[in-house]
Amino acid sequence: MKFCIRDEDNMEDGKVDRAQKDTSTFQGVFSGILEGLAECVICAGNGIQEMKLRRRAVIILAFIASSGKSGFEFFLSSRTPQGVNFLELVIRALAMETETEISGLAETQDICKERHLFMREALILLNRLASNPSYTTAVLGALTSSKATLGLTIDVMNRMSRKGRFYNGLKEPQESELVDLARSFIARIFSFLGESVS
Repeated sequence: MKFCIRDEDNMEDGKVDRAQKDTSTFQGVFSGILEGLAECVICAGNGIQEMKLRRRAVIILAFIASSGKSGFEFFLSSRTPQGVNFLELVIRALAMETETEISGLAETQDICKERHLFMREALILLNRLASNPSYTTAVLGALTSSKATLGLTIDVMNRMSRKGRFYNGLKEPQESELVDLARSFIARIFSFLGESVS
């Protein structure tokens, strides 16, 4: 009888060890995937493939963030090796694209279109997170907790909310949509800052 009990204990210990090993392996793999996503969001280059890569990475991040409380917490708390979370990465990627747009480099219509599609996805993600009552405080708190991040966010949104002076080669309805999304997001930031001051 004792032999059977010991054998069952050893089997249970083996299951626990295997489960712990599986968990650490999964976390390692998932960590690698997230690092890859981070690299995709801020990849160098302004070609059409880089634009598509950025946009698709933001779509995946939006899926993660919208996967309930655990998905959102993972989205907000995951950091790159440099200590930057995905929310800040999206803002940095938008900053890169606004700089490129302002520089007025001669680009093909396809690249401009892809850039605007990326900007649209990024702004939709930011607005969805900031407008969700469960997440708004955490999202806007993360973006306003450091002066550098807050300054960059406001600068990018101010640039993007200027109609007629920013979006090269974009049709009126598409430009209006991006301007409205940027204005909506910056209004949420200022409203949050006003509430946190009072």
